[in-house]
Amino acid sequence: MITNILPVMGCWLAGSVILNVMLEAAAVVDRAKLRKRQIIGNLVQRRSRFMVSPGELKGSIRREGFVPSIFGVRFSVPAARQPQKKAHPPSRGLDLFLQDVKKRIRLYNVPTARCLIRKVFHFESPRARYKADAAIVWCFDHRFDVVLHKLTKRIGVEFFDPILVAGGAKCLAGDDLERDRQFVLEQVRKSMELHGTHTVLLMLHSDCGAYGGLASFDNDTAREAEHHRQDLHRAVDFLQAQIPELTIRGFFVDFEGVWEADYSKDSAISA
Repeated sequence: MITNILPVMGCWLAGSVILNVMLEAAAVVDRAKLRKRQIIGNLVQRRSRFMVSPGELKGSIRREGFVPSIFGVRFSVPAARQPQKKAHPPSRGLDLFLQDVKKRIRLYNVPTARCLIRKVFHFESPRARYKADAAIVWCFDHRFDVVLHKLTKRIGVEFFDPILVAGGAKCLAGDDLERDRQFVLEQVRKSMELHGTHTVLLMLHSDCGAYGGLASFDNDTAREAEHHRQDLHRAVDFLQAQIPELTIRGFFVDFEGVWEADYSKDSAISA
């Protein structure tokens, strides 16, 4: 009977040893992670007068004694306690390489401690440049953001350059200051130059604060729509005269849908 119990006791002892080893390893990893966070916090505090690139901060962490490993985190002897190795003069090629690397380091140096920039969160944005399907002169009224994206999807505009100004295309109709109209005109040219834009969408919307809201039309939606239709035609005529090679479309957006200005009939165009 004793001989039958011995294998069981042996397995139990071996399991206990393995469990203890695993628990100790987990505790070591947790302590290492805590130490890593403390080191990073100390480095950020000591370098609070300016911001450095992630690579520069990583190098500083390693100089403080933190070295990553495959199975978790381990620590080397702090840099101040490491034996100094005899320095060898770098070759000419290595010297040129290091000079080139220094030129490419991305630093966020700030001249004074009162003007800091700090990373809020990490996000990978697309790096590829794009060709804009259209530039959209539009108001920044947030109520119509959803319908704007539905419109662009409906007409096949995937990439666009938004030109957001109060009133949207109102300034191109000549109702605002001339400098405002020239500003929007210059933004359209920039979109053509930088993103190859050949189409411009001019847009107005109902209850626009730049027009004084719907109340300025005595809450008459038909009167407001007619006024905006005329403004769209004037804006299109002005932009087409300034940049003849553009394809221009005008849209009016209210709380019930999207309406496109019709240029097929001369009678519909108001000077």
